[in-house]
Amino acid sequence: MFDDIKNLWTHKFLLVSLIAIMLIPLIYSSVFVGSLWDPYGKTGDLKISVVNNDSGGEVNGEKANIGNDVENKLKDNDKFKWEFVKQETADKHLEKGESFAVISIPSNTSKHAGSMLDKNPEKIDLNVKTNPGYSYTGSQIASKAVTAVEDDLSASVREKYISESFKGMNKLTDGYKDTSKALGQMSDAESQLIDGNKQVESGLEQLAPMAGAEGQQLLQGSMQVSQGLNDLQQNNDKLKQNIDKAIKQSEGKYFNEENVKAINSPVVSNEDDLTEVDNYGQSFAPYILSLSLYVGAVAFSAVYPIDKRIGDSTGFRWWLSKFAIFMMQALGSALVLAALCLYGFEIEIADPVYFTLTLLLWSIAAYMIVTFLTVVLGNIGKFLAIILLILQLGSSEGTFPIQLSGKIFQNLHPFSPMSYVIKALRENIFNFTSDVTYGQSMLIIGLIAIVFAALTLLVYVVRSKYPHLRRKANENDY
Repeated sequence: MFDDIKNLWTHKFLLVSLIAIMLIPLIYSSVFVGSLWDPYGKTGDLKISVVNNDSGGEVNGEKANIGNDVENKLKDNDKFKWEFVKQETADKHLEKGESFAVISIPSNTSKHAGSMLDKNPEKIDLNVKTNPGYSYTGSQIASKAVTAVEDDLSASVREKYISESFKGMNKLTDGYKDTSKALGQMSDAESQLIDGNKQVESGLEQLAPMAGAEGQQLLQGSMQVSQGLNDLQQNNDKLKQNIDKAIKQSEGKYFNEENVKAINSPVVSNEDDLTEVDNYGQSFAPYILSLSLYVGAVAFSAVYPIDKRIGDSTGFRWWLSKFAIFMMQALGSALVLAALCLYGFEIEIADPVYFTLTLLLWSIAAYMIVTFLTVVLGNIGKFLAIILLILQLGSSEGTFPIQLSGKIFQNLHPFSPMSYVIKALRENIFNFTSDVTYGQSMLIIGLIAIVFAALTLLVYVVRSKYPHLRRKANENDY
């Protein structure tokens, strides 16, 4: 019944070849996932050239060099490998691929920063160059460095203005307090004057009848002085009340360096992600794993004589003999790959049992798809299996969201087997439920495996009964 397995023991080279093919998914995944494991965690090795041409200037009345401030901040930023060089050196490093961006701070940076309160304020023009032709991905990552420089520039300018404004506020508050104290002293002096003038008025009232018209005029003049002093005192008191009110409003308000920093960066984002991804390799793994198992099935079809009948058996026994080999290869590849992820890469997997089950079922389905196409159409079938692989590369949503892919790939997405494998693996690893549940994905993958296994059985049975059909099928190989 299992003539193909018995045949392997007499063909050692073929046995070794099948063992090597069984390891292809492991090797494929190791190379790809390993190379993409954590590129964003290594941006500290990505060189960014900074050219500081700022010649300094005055910002809000104070001498400043914004370019130097930014340079000092970048030296404490370990997210990139910063180099501070001349323009010629920076351009040379960018062209040779030694650096991935050139950020030039112009000579008028501080001058323009000092114009923010002018009638026509000038913006700071940051000059940025990248070389996407050398490395598009590198230039995209380098754009984050540009953002860092822009943020540091903006922060430095804001800090200058806010700091000076706060110094003014502190001086103004102190001035208010001194004025309030002076007004209080003035009010006291006015009260003394008013009291003294009342005594003068009292004496004049006694002398006025004797002094006649001149005495009456003196009395009226004194009364006017008293009224003026009263009005002055009332105005001083109102002014003091307003100043005291302003002082009271400023109580509990602080204008120190901590407040400058708080206003300069008032927002702190608290991320609460639905799932946690440790690195790029972990997020990329579902795509690579599903792809590698399919590649292993294609490699198997290229080496193993799927259409060759060993012994003299019925169509069912012929299929069963081949199916045993298919299953050994499929299960072996999946188990080795699962072991790599669990114990080699040490990927954090929420549900390792379902994860392994997904790999096993997809490996079987991939072998059933490829072997069916090969059994029916020979080399043409192998070619179609590769075409199917290529179509799945773009339609399975393995890297970017499917909404960002071309319309044709969006239309193919629901019909791509790998789409459901990737969804299932993501749910296994990150513990969430997507638009297609894990059960639905497994049902679809399982049905694919069963349908193509049944179709392959049908082909073997038909060819067993009608040998001339088999000969015609073989003619398609050449």
